Amino acid sequence: MNWRTTIRRALRVIKRDPRRAFLSQWVEPNSIVFDVGAHRGELSEVFQSCGATIVAVEPQRACHGTLK
Repeated sequence: MNWRTTIRRALRVIKRDPRRAFLSQWVEPNSIVFDVGAHRGELSEVFQSCGATIVAVEPQRACHGTLK
């Protein structure tokens, strides 16, 4: 499997994500979302897939590397 196939499969999964379907009702493309308590950024990724710019805040230093 090449990298293009991997990316296509990942994009199909993201598009079918029920969290994305739910959040896209309120998150419009080019909006700014503050993810306070972002942890590892799972919801930040969903917001980003909706076309938003994310400002992620996480007080736990152990999670900072994952968010960057």
